[in-house]
Amino acid sequence: MKYLLFFIVLFATVTVQGQCNECDNLLQKGDNYLKGNKPNYQEAINAYTAAILACSDRAGEAKQRITKMVSDINKLKENAVAAEKKATVAETKTQLTLAQLKEEQVNTKSALAAAQIAKNEAQAEVARSNRLVKAYQFYANRFALTFGDIKENQACYFIDVDGERVEKLGDWETARPFDQFGYAKVSKKDTLYMLDTFGLFYRSSYNICNIPMSKSFMSVKGSNCFEVTKNEADRFYAIKCFEKSAALYRAAKNCADTNQKQRQELSQKIAACQEEQKKVLIGASIGEVNYSGIMYQSTEAINLNETQFSSFPIQLLDFDMTNLKILILSGNPTNPNNFQALPKEIYRLSNLHTLYLQNCLIDSLPDEIGALSNLVNLYLKHNRINKLPNKITGLRNLKYLDLRENPISEQERDNIRRLVPWCKVDF
Repeated sequence: MKYLLFFIVLFATVTVQGQCNECDNLLQKGDNYLKGNKPNYQEAINAYTAAILACSDRAGEAKQRITKMVSDINKLKENAVAAEKKATVAETKTQLTLAQLKEEQVNTKSALAAAQIAKNEAQAEVARSNRLVKAYQFYANRFALTFGDIKENQACYFIDVDGERVEKLGDWETARPFDQFGYAKVSKKDTLYMLDTFGLFYRSSYNICNIPMSKSFMSVKGSNCFEVTKNEADRFYAIKCFEKSAALYRAAKNCADTNQKQRQELSQKIAACQEEQKKVLIGASIGEVNYSGIMYQSTEAINLNETQFSSFPIQLLDFDMTNLKILILSGNPTNPNNFQALPKEIYRLSNLHTLYLQNCLIDSLPDEIGALSNLVNLYLKHNRINKLPNKITGLRNLKYLDLRENPISEQERDNIRRLVPWCKVDF
């Protein structure tokens, strides 16, 4: 047990240090977006929010910057409102002057022109403020992310197109705008969630390296410590989680049943992990951050949309994922994932209700897909599917099936409609 505790402390230290090293770059990046005549508020708040998640110890610095940015925008809006009020007063005075001048038969054209100019200036300021608010990125012209005081506490929250707070979407310590799938990354009390547009939120993970440890590793005994710990390290090395695998190799070196030759081999593996991690860091763009949360058995949503795969990440199916409800594994249209086929073990995700597998070069689905009886939405756009298995009749709760941009014949389309007549299908 003491070796396991040692590993956990060591791994936590490595992870925290790696996260905090990114903080300065993210803060500087956010500052750069606010420079110049056309500041980019959307990218700035994204960078500051990423800094908060990257290093909680320095979250205060990022929050101060966000607060100042929001304060500057609010000042612009206040100036615009004041200018509009000023124009209204001027117009009222003009109307009074008109009445007086009509009695005296005096030309009022100059007074009218002055009032119109003041009103135009105020409207221009209001329009500018509205553009700044919209820079927070409205999702589907419905919701935008902003930051301010909620019940005397600063928080991230969402507004509608009228600038009013959307209560059902809640308030959060950190947040990102809604993505293309209609989910926003939000967090509260160091826990990461995926928020949908109905206000429902799911405990989530955005990094495959945060898949949980295997049951065999968590119950490791002194007599087989080396073998189990090394196997766990090899598993994470295979999915390119080099920091985690290096920490596990170090833990294996400290096992009581590890001999000298094995320690030498583990030292070589640790060196290999460090070299691979350097390649990852060199190849990454400044500011690229994985918004990752530790994955527990209670994880309800996994979004790996930003991760490219050469095959289906079968490791996800090796654990107890009975609470998983949303799984996003879609690839990039210009650089798709190469899944080809789904594993038969997909049936283990028994409580899944939404599955995104767009742009994954999938040729076929296994019969076991029909075992996902709780599935409600299945997105398979832009793949190579030309036929679905008859077992999809088991998807009795399916409401939407997206098969656009797949080479499916008219005859097979009719067959699919007959198999799932209760479901809306897009071809």
